[in-house]
Amino acid sequence: HLESSRIGCRRRAVDAKQAQTSTQLAEQAQVDAQLAEATARAEKGGRAVTELEDSLKALQRETQRP
Repeated sequence: HLESSRIGCRRRAVDAKQAQTSTQLAEQAQVDAQLAEATARAEKGGRAVTELEDSLKALQRETQRP
């Protein structure tokens, strides 16, 4: 009976560890998704700034024409 009790304890420990690992992986996936979203927003914002700068330069060139 002691042997089966030890086996049961080991199984519960393994199950608990697997649940903990699953939770950690899910949390990491969520963080990765948030990072991807923030990176995409930053890239989009960077493109918008570049387009605005290009437009301003074009306007400056137009105003400097004789």
